[in-house]
Order: sequence, then structure tokens, then C-alpha cells
Amino acid sequence: QFSELRDFVKHPFIMVNQLQYRPPSVTLATMPIESKLMAVLWMRFKDWKMVQQEALEHHHFPQKSLKGQKRVMDEVRFRLQHLRPVEIELMVELENMEEIRLLVHLAACRAYPLLLSFSRQVLREKLMVFDEEVQDADFHNHWEEQAVLHDSLYRLGETSRSQIRRAVYRFLAEVGVLIGEPPRTLNPVHPPNSLVQGIDGSPRPWLEALLLDEATIEMFLQENPV
Repeated sequence: QFSELRDFVKHPFIMVNQLQYRPPSVTLATMPIESKLMAVLWMRFKDWKMVQQEALEHHHFPQKSLKGQKRVMDEVRFRLQHLRPVEIELMVELENMEEIRLLVHLAACRAYPLLLSFSRQVLREKLMVFDEEVQDADFHNHWEEQAVLHDSLYRLGETSRSQIRRAVYRFLAEVGVLIGEPPRTLNPVHPPNSLVQGIDGSPRPWLEALLLDEATIEMFLQENPV
């Protein structure tokens, strides 16, 4: 699974010498409009510094303070940097906000290994045994397991952990994987075939993170061979 995850996060924009384990942001959200805007600017300039400069000069982001605008841009840029060029081009072409959110979800799963492992190893496994309700303990237990392996999680306190948990739940609810609050229930999301076809590389980890069962994943893989 580790080698599969490493392959899943490879991309041409950042030189990765080893798997980067960065916890999700406490302000994690899909932000489909902002994501598409930055994708459009990147396709124009092919330079992230110029993208940021253009966005700031023309007030493309609604946050009142410069610090707030930069914080949002940094978050969106970090995730988009985990998409390949053809995937960013696909985001620019998409008009449906739900599909853009799904592409953002792909980028976030590559950017944040905790989000990916929690979705695949906890949420999907719960669904496989017909346990559809998500408890806070599910997240905390997974965090403890991952913190043994990753200092970036181990160093964070209980307050940060709870803030990240709420942000992850909010993000997954925007994607459609979680429904209700509380109780939160699991909801597998079926991306359109055209979106799966646009993924550069194996979509399996992402499809598993969308909580799809093995039969459905195999169907997607057969229809969209890598």
C-alpha cells in the first residue's frame, strides 16, 4: 500500500524525494470556484508565482485581508500542485461544480495522506461491514495509529486534532462522501466515467477514497484501462 500511495502522489510540479506527510489544513474546504480560477490562471502562465500575483492584483479572491487571500491561495495551490497537467486542463474544461469538487478531492487525497488513508482504511472498511455511521472515535483512533509513524501528527495537540477532524468532515460532506451532522453517515460517490477517464494514472486509490465497492471499481478500471 505504501508504494501504491507513493505512486499516487507523484506529479511533475513538485520534486518529491520522499513521501510528504502534511496534515490537512484546519480550513480545509473544496472551494471549487477558487480552484478552477487558479487552474485557469496556471494554464495561462504556467508559473505559480505569476498566478498568485495576478490573483492578488485583480482581487480574484473575496477575503478582505491580504493575509486571508494568501492563506486561501496557498491552500488551493498546494492541492492543485498534486494534479498533473492534463488533470488541471480537465478542471478548466469542467463546468459542473460537483465534478470540480471531485477533482479537488483527488488533488486533496494526493496532497494529504491522512485524508486518503482515513477514507480508504477507515470509512470504506466500515462500509464493507455495513457500518454506515461515522463516530469521532473513528478519526481519533486512525490519527493515533498514523501519529506513531509520522511526527507531523504526533507533534499536534488535541485542539489541532479536533479542528482538523472537523475540517476533514466538512470537506468530505462537500464532496458528498458524508451526509448529515450528526450523526454522519457514509455515502459512496460515483464519479462520471468521463471524469475517471481524465485521471492520469491509476484511479484506484481515489475510487476507494470515494468508498466504492470492489465490483464498481473493477468496472471503472475495465472501462478506463491505465
